[in-house]
Amino acid sequence: MYTSILCFMVVSLKKSIPFVISAIPLVKNSGEMVYQNINKCISLLTQSQFRVRAIISDNHTTNVKAYKILLTNYRCQGKNYKITNPYLSHQNIYLLFDTCHLIRNIRNNLLSKKFFDIPAFEFTSVNFNISFPAGFVQWSHLHTIHERDLSLSAHLRAAYKIHSSVFHPGNDEQSVSFVLAVFHETTIASIRLYLPEEEVIAGFFNLIRVWWLCVNSKERFHPQIQGNALVRNDCKTEFLCSLVVGLIHGKSRENSDFPNKHSKH
Repeated sequence: MYTSILCFMVVSLKKSIPFVISAIPLVKNSGEMVYQNINKCISLLTQSQFRVRAIISDNHTTNVKAYKILLTNYRCQGKNYKITNPYLSHQNIYLLFDTCHLIRNIRNNLLSKKFFDIPAFEFTSVNFNISFPAGFVQWSHLHTIHERDLSLSAHLRAAYKIHSSVFHPGNDEQSVSFVLAVFHETTIASIRLYLPEEEVIAGFFNLIRVWWLCVNSKERFHPQIQGNALVRNDCKTEFLCSLVVGLIHGKSRENSDFPNKHSKH
């Protein structure tokens, strides 16, 4: 008996309307099966005169395995993030993970582990000014600012996005709105108000907020400049590169700091 459906969709770079191009009923899923069906979809789209720019999935183990097989067979220029289109050798295809799942993973890990050991980070440019020292980020800090809020009179709230469902998402664990509440600018402002000595958590949450704005640019002009669509010399790519390199160095812990990055653009 089939237990699930493996679904592949295509979406334009300019329109966020997805169309299903393949749906396979499954008894058991595997990385090899996902890989084979990704190959079929690339072939179908290429033959139909589509240009496949990227493949996007969540980081389920079967999808990660499929990505590894794609890289083993079609790795482009020795990179771990792109392959050569197997049916059109002069075109590259980027392998991406869905940003909604990534930000949920950050929240879920902080919720389950209770604290992060964060390296220092610094990136400054005309549109960015993010800097904080190394230290610990604790989930309990959110409880602290929520308790401070509850002590205010007249039902005033500084961190109004933080409520019981944010702490205990339960069946709403997949809700992106509850995740974004953690990294909302009012939450960050409340940390700076109630816990001015905690530079690390305010800085780290702001880093995630800015990253989210950058990778979800959907408007030509956004109320916050980092959310604008990509334009020349806006330093978004430099910021993202600095963040990625910093995460790699921070993970090794041989270097306790994100590489400091100053951009003059």
